[in-house]
Amino acid sequence: MLENIERYAKLFPNQAAIETPSSQVSWKELLEYVEAYEVMITQVEEGQKIALTATPTIENIAFILAALRKKRIICPLSPRYTLAQIEEALERLSARMWDGDKFTYVAGDTRLEGVATCLFTSGSTAKPKIVCSSLDNHFYNAAYQHPEFGLDHTKRYLLSLPLSHVSGLSILFRACIFGFTILLPETKDLAKTINTMKPTHLSLVPSQLIDLTSDVLTHQVDATLVGGTKLSKHLLAARSHLNLFPTYGMTEMASQVYTKGVILPHRELKMNASDEVYVKGPPLFMGYLKDGKLTLPLDEEGFFATGDVGELVDGELEISHRKDRLLISGGENIAPQAIEEIIATLEGVMSVEVIARKDQIYGERPVAYVGVNKELGEDQIRQILGDKLERFQIPDEFIIYPV
Repeated sequence: MLENIERYAKLFPNQAAIETPSSQVSWKELLEYVEAYEVMITQVEEGQKIALTATPTIENIAFILAALRKKRIICPLSPRYTLAQIEEALERLSARMWDGDKFTYVAGDTRLEGVATCLFTSGSTAKPKIVCSSLDNHFYNAAYQHPEFGLDHTKRYLLSLPLSHVSGLSILFRACIFGFTILLPETKDLAKTINTMKPTHLSLVPSQLIDLTSDVLTHQVDATLVGGTKLSKHLLAARSHLNLFPTYGMTEMASQVYTKGVILPHRELKMNASDEVYVKGPPLFMGYLKDGKLTLPLDEEGFFATGDVGELVDGELEISHRKDRLLISGGENIAPQAIEEIIATLEGVMSVEVIARKDQIYGERPVAYVGVNKELGEDQIRQILGDKLERFQIPDEFIIYPV
């Protein structure tokens, strides 16, 4: 897969590998970038972990590809992480941090044989898990797409999802396989980006579909992969001009499992007696990282329990809800118990419960009910949550009542 960088540098030396609205890097130039970073990466031993703030830039993409080619483990961190969250992530990973031109070090590094990436889940438990996958895991997911998705070296794929999520990172692996051009936006105005950069393919979460009405788009895309939460039939019909490919997947399977009515090649799916979804196949991750060791919870047939509950009828998968209390908001996972634990530390809080409220744009949003025995303002709660959580995890509303 990664050897294709050299192959495309020879086959299509002048074709853009990565493009922004103001610049581009050809496949030949990308190879030169990668090889230059490979020299720097020799400061870190094979099998060791490198973390970086995964801002979507040409330089970061080249660095990630270089690290993977040299068999170092890449650990992309969200650009939204606070300094405290970065420090906690580095401690849990025991990783070196790449700051753009040099490495910083932390003690206690452990090598992981065969691992290529360590990705944090976006909060399916109070503390996000660390999902470790191999290059083979990513290859099988990236190489075997829906038969009608239509990727090849002539296509242009917009990177509009975070590189710290498997949904964004998987676009890099697809590019290495199919040779298409990765497009990097420079504005948050998605409709404007689509109209000016003219992508053929998109990967989105449902909340990004809201503003992409047919009357604001002057450019027609070939296909749009969309996952993160269930799409309503109304939204599917209203955005038919985007040729939507609804997908069900997870970090533990390196992205997609089931897309537009098809269980994808090299994936297996079954339901247990309680209608919980179980998956397995070559994309299945190597394990969760905890205390320097990998653990892989499987059943006796080698299937992984997803925690999702649904139905599989005549080949059609319908997910109804999460087995646990996970909220899925605009494709992001939110753990109510993580919010509750922080609010509960405030003086005067006697009880707290965070629940999901249906939202037309994001699918679900958290609302907090807080019982207090002394005066406590919403601003105080928002301040402590803002110090410890990402913005999307903070409840939209706080109902504070005396107990």
